This record gives sequence, structure tokens and C-alpha cells, in this order.
Amino acid sequence: MRRRTVVCLGCLSLFLAGCPPTTPDEPPQRQPEQVDPAEAQHPRVAEIEACDDPERLVALLDGLDQDREELGRAVADEGCLAAARKLLAASDAEGDPRGALLLSAGDCLPGVYPEYQSSQLREAITGVSQQLLAALLESSVALLGDAPSREDLEQADALLVTADNLSELFTETMRRAASAAWEDLGLHAAEAAGQALDAENPDLAEVAALLRIADSAAWSIEDALGSPASFESTRKQVEGRWLVARCHQVRQLIADAMPQEADALLARVIEGSPDLVRGKDLLQEVWEWCEESQLSEVREAFLGTRRLLANAALARGQILVNGDVYPGAAAELFALGLEVVPPEEAWNLHFNRGLLRTQTQPAAAVEDLQAALSGWQAENPEAVNTDGMMLAQMLFNAYFWLALSYEDEYGYARDADAHAAAQKNMLASLDHALQLGARALARVSPDDAKLRSAIEDKTTEIELQRLDRLRWLPGQEQAALAACEALLEKLPEHAPLHLVLAELVGDSGRARVALDAALALEPDNHQALFNRGALVINEAVAVQRQSYETEDFDEADALTQQVGELYQEARPFLERALAIQPASEILQALIQIALFEEDGEGFARYKAQLEELQGQ
Repeated sequence: MRRRTVVCLGCLSLFLAGCPPTTPDEPPQRQPEQVDPAEAQHPRVAEIEACDDPERLVALLDGLDQDREELGRAVADEGCLAAARKLLAASDAEGDPRGALLLSAGDCLPGVYPEYQSSQLREAITGVSQQLLAALLESSVALLGDAPSREDLEQADALLVTADNLSELFTETMRRAASAAWEDLGLHAAEAAGQALDAENPDLAEVAALLRIADSAAWSIEDALGSPASFESTRKQVEGRWLVARCHQVRQLIADAMPQEADALLARVIEGSPDLVRGKDLLQEVWEWCEESQLSEVREAFLGTRRLLANAALARGQILVNGDVYPGAAAELFALGLEVVPPEEAWNLHFNRGLLRTQTQPAAAVEDLQAALSGWQAENPEAVNTDGMMLAQMLFNAYFWLALSYEDEYGYARDADAHAAAQKNMLASLDHALQLGARALARVSPDDAKLRSAIEDKTTEIELQRLDRLRWLPGQEQAALAACEALLEKLPEHAPLHLVLAELVGDSGRARVALDAALALEPDNHQALFNRGALVINEAVAVQRQSYETEDFDEADALTQQVGELYQEARPFLERALAIQPASEILQALIQIALFEEDGEGFARYKAQLEELQGQ
């Protein structure tokens, strides 16, 4: 007979026998309320003691609570104690403890409220429930031995779910045991699902059942510990492969002109995948659409299945993309959706597949996002929102990655023409986004201030993005300067724009004014502080060079004095930048100043800081 580890209930057993224990170290416990013999033999109590059917016992206890005033407290409490004896006997028995656990719900016993219970009765109920929890966890662990069957896993899942319903009674040891059991269950289920999927002719329904168990374990662990399960990646990858296999089956049914069978199978797929939360709603939409349509029944089912499949593929693919665990499955799902959905409804699938491909297949992503943008515009010719602008931004990103794909590891273009074309199309995408924004803004109601503000904010965001791209493109310096000045008229308190202006003006005086404006807005702007100091150092170097070239000693002395004044002006900006965030280029500039000023102490300090920084 298998040995069991249970919570000791010696005190409880004595109490149930009517003899509460005492010890030399504890004051005598209060004697339980004396029960009148006539009341103790009440038929309801007698029926409880004789009842071996857990469901009937639950009903009897519920009746006790409902009839408490009629029966009297003594009879009701005696009935609860009789139920506790049943629970204790069930937990001491070998085998499946779920029958006993059926008696344990809510506040440990159904139909009994804590405010009506004596402290001794509450202690008895708590002790019995904890012993049942121990039996439950032990049974779960026993089921999760070597190579558990699907039935073992399902039974262990049911036992652990029941234990979780009483988790407020867990001891710390029980909590750790439950968490370990959930981990073991989830790992077994995920691995078994993967093995079943690898079979020559996999039973996809079996895989779905195993994945549901793994999903239950994953959610329970996250709820209890606030962290993902260790087997989560395995579970999601198997689930992605399973869904792809199911969708291939649906695809084949459609190809074989069996739309109703395809629809039924897809319904089971959605039902079996907990992440497809839209599944039932989509099915309902299809059924309603079929009822309203005037087409033939087969045509209705076929088109309904196509739309349902495309939407389900889109929803599930988005989940996989967001989870970043199985992009291959997501790509297959998007491709499947594009095969079956009418072209005029395909833009969202193109958009999501384009996002998925942007960094790995930028040329293909460009095609998808161009199709998405065209499809969206055809579907929304009078749109008054920022959706089209966002789509155009995503197309810009694809062109950006496409341009990078034409560069070598040093940033030089391997294919100059293709690289230049991608750069040009980047700007064209942003220009198109701005055009869409202007059209949307022209259609906004004068009373809709919120929508107008959203479109204006998105327009400004894209204008800044366009400026950032222009300033790095060869031959676009003047266009970038004009764009920056136009934006500053709109955003005079945008400090980063003043920084960009300082880079673009090509004039030391104007750059100084722009950097001072940036620092007036953001005194601790690290880049502005460094640029302001570096600007003056560059001026000092230029003046110093003149002092070396002149043959007039007086002029050379005056120029050298000017160099010193410029270094004195630059030093505080660089010191402030260094205090905010040390950097090699700041320390090198300060070392240069210290050398000129013959500041041995400052030179040693900056040099030591530079060596420490470079040594990190």
C-alpha cells in the first residue's frame, strides 16, 4: 500500500470524538457546546452520518444552513462535525481524494458561514481541509511520474485546479509543492504535445488537449508567482506548429470543395486555441452573414469560411508576432489568410506580414506594406484619422531597412543606385504620410478638437522624422535647414530642434545662438552642453592656427590671448557635461584646455578619469 504524507490531525480526531486535548504548556481548551441528546439524534444529522454520496452530502449541508433557525445552532454544528468526520475518513483513505474534496468549497464547507461557526468548529474544518490539500498535492505528484499519459495529466490538472480553489489555506510548504507540481505538469504536457505533433500522422486533437493542459499550468504559475513558466517558450512553439498544421487541413478541405467541413474544423481549431479569443465572435458573424445572404448555401459557406479563416489567421498570427516566439508560424498564417481572403479585404494581412518581414526581408516587406497602404486607401477614401499616416510610416521603416541591406559592415553602399533609390523612397513615404494627414485634417469637424489635435501631433511627429532623415542624406543640407527652420516656427520651445539647427547653419555665430537657445530651454541637456563647449574649442583651434601663421608678434600675442579666452569660455560647458555623463571626447577636450592653460592639477585629474573610463 502506498504511504502517504498527511497533516497530523490528532487534535482534530480527539475533538471530533468529543474530547478536546490539553497540554501542560497550554491552558485547557474551552469545552465544546453540549448538545442535547435529542437534538444530536436529529434526522438531518443522522442522514449526514449515514450518507456516502458526496453530492448528496453537499445538498444536506446547504439545507443545514437554510434551516439553521428552525433546527437550532446545536443541530447545525453537529451536522457540520458529522461532515468533517466524513472528510477526515475520505482523506485518510487510499486512492482518489476528489470525492472528499467535493465537500470542500467556499469557506471550507458548503453552506457554512464563518460568522456562525465556533472557533473550535473553524479549527476542525481548517485542519480537515489542509489534510485534504496535502492528499491532493500528493496525488498530483504521483500522477506526474515517468511518462504520464494524457489521462494522468488531465487528472493531475483537475486535482491542482481544485487545490488552487483552496489556496488561502496553503502553508508555505504546500505553496512550494503546488508551484513545483504545476511546473512539472506544464513541462510534461508541452513536451508530450511536441512529441505527438512529430508523429508521422499526428493526432491534432490529442495535441490540442495536451496544449490546453500546458496552458492551464502556465496561467496558474503566472497567477501565483507573477512570472512566466519555464516551459512557456516550448508551449508556444508547439502551439504555433499545431495551428499551422490545422490550417493546412482547413486549406485542403477548401481546395477539395468541402467548405462546410472546413468551417466545422476551423470552429474546433478556434475552440481549442485559448489565444484565439475572437474565434467565437467570428463564427457568429459568419453565421449571421450566411443567414442574411441571398447566395446559395455552398457559396455562403465557402465565402464565410474564407473570411473566417483569414480573420482567424490574422488574429493568431498577430499573437505570435507580439509574443516573438514563432515568427515562422505567423508568416505561414498570414500567407494562408492571403490565399483565401478576397484581395480587396487583404490589406490588414499584408500590413501584418510586412511588419513581420521588415528587418529580415525588407524588399518583401516593402511590397506587403505598399499593398497594405493601397488597400487601406481604397477601403477608406474619406478617412478622418491617423491610420493611413501610420501605414506610410511603416513603409518608411521598410525602406530604411532596405537601404541598410545595401550597405556593407562599414556603412558604405554596395549598390549605390539601389541604395539611393531606397533613400529616396524613404522620403517619399513620409511625404505621402504628410499628404494623408493634410487631407484628414481638412475633413475634421471644427468641433472635434481632440481628433484635430491627434492628427496635428502625428503630422509633427512625421515632420521631425523627415527632418532627421534629411539631415543625413548627401545633397539635402539646404532642404534639411529649411525644414528645421519651418519646424522651429511651429515648435520654438523644442530644444532638440535648436540642436539640429546648430548643426545645419554652417555658421559659428548662428550655431552659438541656437545652442544657447537649446540650453535656455534645457540647462542640463548633455548634448547641448558638449556641443556648446566643442563649438568654442573649434573656434579656439582656428584662432590658434592663425597665431602660428602670422609673422606679427603683437598680432600673435593678441590671438593667443583670444585663444585663452575661448578656452575659458568652453571649459564650464564641458565640466557640466562631464558631471552629467562622463565621456572620452569631453575629457580629451578638457585635457587640451588644461595643457594650454598649464593647469597641471586639472590635466592629471582629467587624464586619470580618462584612463579609468577607458579601462571600464
